[in-house]
Amino acid sequence: MRGLLVSFVAILGVCFQANASLIQVGSNNVGDIDTFIGQNTNLQNSNPNTELAWLQSVTNNYNLSFFNKTEDLSYQSTNTTDVIAFELFANSTAQYFIVKNTRAWAIFENNAEFNWGVVDLNDLASPMNLKTQGGEISHVSYFGITVSQTNVPTPSVFTMFLLALACLRLRKV
Repeated sequence: MRGLLVSFVAILGVCFQANASLIQVGSNNVGDIDTFIGQNTNLQNSNPNTELAWLQSVTNNYNLSFFNKTEDLSYQSTNTTDVIAFELFANSTAQYFIVKNTRAWAIFENNAEFNWGVVDLNDLASPMNLKTQGGEISHVSYFGITVSQTNVPTPSVFTMFLLALACLRLRKV
């Protein structure tokens, strides 16, 4: 019984720890900071094909394709110092996004929450000209691999707890 209680507390601790590090804009959970891949001030233009070629060369992934582009996108400050967030286009499944502002482009890998872009301003060099108070981004382009998707159910925390209990029970038998 003592082992069961220790397992229960450990599982709950992992669940609460995962939720404690989330970044928020107001009451909206925007996930975690997206991974900064690189920055460029030498692209010839903002054409999706130009941005895609740069992204493919940096990631060495030539299966990526252009999904969409959002112009004049507003961004907001978050509950984390020097981190901004902005909503990506509805139902986004983009694996990467490129932020274009002033005369610079920056690539990010979209990590935790696909409907939000979350950027640590400390990753960016000065030409990006983004401030923590919020403002506007020239545009954001979205890229990914187009595949047919099937919805695979994700086990809930309760299901994982029941599975852990069953494993503990089998171990005692």
